Amino acid sequence: MSRPLADKHGYRGVEYAVYETKAGEWEWAYSPKVGQGIKTSGTAKGDKEAARAACYAAIDAWLGPARLS
Repeated sequence: MSRPLADKHGYRGVEYAVYETKAGEWEWAYSPKVGQGIKTSGTAKGDKEAARAACYAAIDAWLGPARLS
């Protein structure tokens, strides 16, 4: 049995994407599973890591603190 794509290439089981719109300007978006939330997006300035960090922060705010297993 294979794992869901978001578990392999997402963050905390949520699919996300970051892409550069202009030099140094990025858009990010995450898409929860159907029925579990709405697609959310935003912008960030800097590099890809800054955009990814902004996206991760938005996912963390939506999901709440990560549980340690």
